[in-house]
Amino acid sequence: MRCGEGSDQVEADTLDEVGADCESVLRTATAAPPGATGGRDTVAPRLEVAAPARQRIARSRRVRLFATATESGFVAASGAIRIGGLALPLTVVRRPIPVAGGGAELAVTLSRARWRQALRALRRRRPVSVGMTVVATDGAGNSRQAKPVTIKLLR
Repeated sequence: MRCGEGSDQVEADTLDEVGADCESVLRTATAAPPGATGGRDTVAPRLEVAAPARQRIARSRRVRLFATATESGFVAASGAIRIGGLALPLTVVRRPIPVAGGGAELAVTLSRARWRQALRALRRRRPVSVGMTVVATDGAGNSRQAKPVTIKLLR
């Protein structure tokens, strides 16, 4: 529950989540529903990652991945572009997963310099690929890393 500006008074039970912007909160003790555990969440979200195995970068400097997680939270992708034996780091992309079972598109944009290096290598018929690792983190701080994904880049 979120409160707006001004003086707010909220009556909530112990199972409700109340925003930090509420000035006065009155809690009523409530028993947990049958079968619910009263402990802290210690289970990491399950994570699935998919991406086209081959992606063109001539017009767009973006490499796209798709991730879904079983709990709400965030997914983050990081990795490197491999050009001619060098593994050059890419910027980290982080997206929210607002609902359990939801997904997000993670689009990593290559810097102009990396993009030019990749296109030059592809023109010279050298292999260029991107290796990405995706991590999902839920609201309690539990995280799980997916298997690394390798994407072959084409002109």
